[in-house]
Amino acid sequence: MSKILDQKGLVGLLGLMAFLAQLAWAEPLLSLVTIDDGLNPEAADPRPDDYIRLTLIIPSYQTMATLGEHIDRWLGPGMVQIRSNSLVLVQAPRNAQARVQFIAALLALDLAL
Repeated sequence: MSKILDQKGLVGLLGLMAFLAQLAWAEPLLSLVTIDDGLNPEAADPRPDDYIRLTLIIPSYQTMATLGEHIDRWLGPGMVQIRSNSLVLVQAPRNAQARVQFIAALLALDLAL
């Protein structure tokens, strides 16, 4: 019986170590994406939606899935639309000042990849 408990304890310790390793490798979203904020005042045709576009610098299905999950957890369901392995749309405020503040907070998110 004590061997089983020891093995379970070891499995729990390994799981904790893996979790801590993920935290150590968290990177800010800003280092992974370029952003189209939709705030270009010189645009001839303003965008008809409330979304900002984040494009992964290095396209990856796994990174995009993780990115979508993290933003969904932060904002709640229905605020993210993954379009491909490199493009995600995130619903944002229309007001320019609120949008800038929103984008600053979004780009500061740390992602454990």
